[in-house]
Amino acid sequence: MNGTYNILQKNAEQKNMYSFQEAISGFRLDIAKATVESSNEAEVKELALNIVSNAKKMDLQAKNILADVIESWSINLNSIAWRKELEYFCKKNQDIQSVYAVVFLCKKQLLIIVDDMASDNVLDYNGFAFDLRNRYKEIKDFMVIDRESYDHLKNEFEECDEIYRRG
Repeated sequence: MNGTYNILQKNAEQKNMYSFQEAISGFRLDIAKATVESSNEAEVKELALNIVSNAKKMDLQAKNILADVIESWSINLNSIAWRKELEYFCKKNQDIQSVYAVVFLCKKQLLIIVDDMASDNVLDYNGFAFDLRNRYKEIKDFMVIDRESYDHLKNEFEECDEIYRRG
């Protein structure tokens, strides 16, 4: 009789543990879904949300792997690491007036506004922006322009987020 009780208890513990793991994995997928929904990355949003919806029917290991992948994506979905680097660069260069992260045609772009487009420094700023774009894939394009050009373009952007302003 004593052995029968242990077998039933062991099965109940396993079922309870599996239910707990299922709940945690579902919770992680819900967090991943919310992260993707709140991101500005329109290109991956729909695909990722479809994958998460279908993952709810998968086994525990697949759910956890997907949650891990989306968690690693989320570091770059709304990354501010490049913003800090950009702010530091701008503070070192006195002829940069401001910098904006804009969305144009559903793509995140970087605008560096300078005092004088004829300055030799513009080439350095382009080089820095190329490097930044190559390291942070969320930045799809960039422009180094003067204030007048920016004033003509600013109404064309879907979103415009000021990252840096001199002074």
